[in-house]
Amino acid sequence: DNELLFLTRGIGNSEFTSNKIYQLTDDQEVVEYTNATDAGTCVSLSNLVLANNGDIWGIQCSGELVRFRDKMYLDFFDPTNTPLKQNSNVKQVFMLPYGDGMVVVSKNGVLYQILKYENEVWSTLLNFTADIRPEGDQAVAISLPSLVNATIKGDQLYVATTLASCRGFQVFDISGNEELTTEDYFIVQDQNFDSQCIDAFEVMPNEDILVMTRESL
Repeated sequence: DNELLFLTRGIGNSEFTSNKIYQLTDDQEVVEYTNATDAGTCVSLSNLVLANNGDIWGIQCSGELVRFRDKMYLDFFDPTNTPLKQNSNVKQVFMLPYGDGMVVVSKNGVLYQILKYENEVWSTLLNFTADIRPEGDQAVAISLPSLVNATIKGDQLYVATTLASCRGFQVFDISGNEELTTEDYFIVQDQNFDSQCIDAFEVMPNEDILVMTRESL
């Protein structure tokens, strides 16, 4: 809505703490857009995402998801009130608007979760943890890579892989609310490239996905 919102690192004695969202006004002034979060002891926010219903979601540095509504801190999600496992690797936590809710992809080593938040209810679509190991060749292959980004097209979740065991794109059917079977996801690789590591991608206006791959040296 023609508003520029941003986060700060809140280093040192800065008056702009890292547990609020700020706005740059038309007069080039920085003002508080929201009040502060109160979830957990780690308050640095990252990865702001605007949901289709107008809520703003973010991630705290220890992995909690926080939600703002009408310029006010609303609530937070962590292992105490969701199936979400603790994940301090916020670079591999992706929040993706889906309907009026959100799809959350979380990866950190053996931990790999895909959760869907819809109508105030959390559903677990994928749940690999230290105690719940993937079964079958395809599930194991899905669990291995590091993740670089994710997007949703229609009812399909596309996840780009990199670094450890690069496997191109992973594609998941997220239309339901039940845990996915191996028939609900698959791996897409283009054998024209030496490497299946993806550094970045961009979804174009026509919904094509422009991919940057890492060629082998």
